[in-house]
Amino acid sequence: YSREDCNAARSLFRPARSAPFPPVRLADPPPELKTLSLDRLSGFLCDPQTFFLRERLGADLRLGTPLLDEEECLAGPSGLERYRLGQELLFWLEGGGPAEDLLPVVRCKGLLPPSALGEAAFERVAEEARDLHARISVLTGPPLDGPQLHLELDGYLLNGRIAPLTREGIVQARFAGAVTARDLLRAWVQLLALSASTNAPARAFVISRDPDWTLLRSPEDCRTALSDLLALYWDGLSMPLCLFPDASLAYARAVLLKGTPPEQAFAAALRTWSGGFGRKGESESPAASLCFPELAPEPFEETALLVFGPLLGAMEEHRR
Repeated sequence: YSREDCNAARSLFRPARSAPFPPVRLADPPPELKTLSLDRLSGFLCDPQTFFLRERLGADLRLGTPLLDEEECLAGPSGLERYRLGQELLFWLEGGGPAEDLLPVVRCKGLLPPSALGEAAFERVAEEARDLHARISVLTGPPLDGPQLHLELDGYLLNGRIAPLTREGIVQARFAGAVTARDLLRAWVQLLALSASTNAPARAFVISRDPDWTLLRSPEDCRTALSDLLALYWDGLSMPLCLFPDASLAYARAVLLKGTPPEQAFAAALRTWSGGFGRKGESESPAASLCFPELAPEPFEETALLVFGPLLGAMEEHRR
């Protein structure tokens, strides 16, 4: 009785598409794209397939604006809303403002239950944000005004501000449960750019709500490492780059730090990429599934080692 539902059911039995998209390499991008910000380079590395589709094809595969929640909040923020509230509180505390000043704003967003229940829910998140801010202050010291960079390298012009920056180094902190591969990439780009522009060693602290934290030290060949990332950025504007931060880091860590044979390391990375019960994989991203319906060892392995090899060599993991 429903032709649309019938066609949808039939599509389940059709062979899955295995060819990458697009089938041919696009022409080189315009030269003005060789001028880019640090945030643009970081954004590319964190999600190269979405970046390619948006920048070169004008395609945005994100879902439309979600409908407003019709139910009143009675339990306080959770999940992504809780993370966003904690991140907003962390930025507010870094600016020197008391967390309590944000309570009226958060109430207006409809994220809190009414009356004292809302105040209690807000205070629970605020207390975690205060604890994280205190840890950051102890580890890194007071904040400084980050320099505005204009770095010329291999025909590229990188610009942007190094922030947040303290007397101990760059700080990459998020109100997240653990440090992720994308956190490391953002800090790594800033660290390489700062060290390459000043010709001096630097450090980057990558911190989350997890008591464990990560320290990155600038490598001696920071200009080479940054040049490699810029070359990948340029190549990734003509064809989707086979880089998936979580899976690529898992592969590089297994091969370089644990000595795992490449075949076994790729199998483990494939499980990370595919996801599983209660764990979303990078293959489920609309852009990733369009550009790479299947994950093959090449060029995945080579790209993973090129991006994360120097990073892992400069990384120190501090556990409590």
